[in-house]
Amino acid sequence: MVARLGRGGLSLGLLAAGLVAPKVGRTIDARGGSPVLTASPILLGTGLTALALTHSLAVYLMAWLLMGVGMGAALYDAAFATLGRLYGKQARSAITTLTLWGGFASTVCWPLSASLVEHFGWRGACAVYAAIQILISLPLHAFVLPGVGTVKPGAKPSGGTTEAPASQTLTGPDAIGHSCCWPPF
Repeated sequence: MVARLGRGGLSLGLLAAGLVAPKVGRTIDARGGSPVLTASPILLGTGLTALALTHSLAVYLMAWLLMGVGMGAALYDAAFATLGRLYGKQARSAITTLTLWGGFASTVCWPLSASLVEHFGWRGACAVYAAIQILISLPLHAFVLPGVGTVKPGAKPSGGTTEAPASQTLTGPDAIGHSCCWPPF
């Protein structure tokens, strides 16, 4: 029975991702994608670290729950919503580019995962992916994504109006308060 429950970790993670998706979308609408996408590598890295270190079913399932929340904040839905918010009707090419790179990621990650598992075991592979989340993804999300309310000049919203949203980039203490809250949703 424990083995069967253990295999349910991914299902639990996917359930958590689906449950947080509406809140993630509302947060992206209200604050932009940067705080959500910046929180995702923290959640994923922490979940992967817990998974690598687990020795009990409860911690294993909690790790998957945490990774599920991270997946809800990091995968295509959140990224597409962020691009739509940033670029409005001009988001199509950015979304297409992201989708193509996402396809290449699978081509690279499957053999990389197999090699990591072969050389370091599944726990080691989880630890390497946790390090990638924290050391590469987190700085990229934190420092490359435009800030709260930033919209590409000339972008038209994808809704029914023809005016682009006003730039609401925060500065000073407001920016620190909005960008440092974790999790942002």
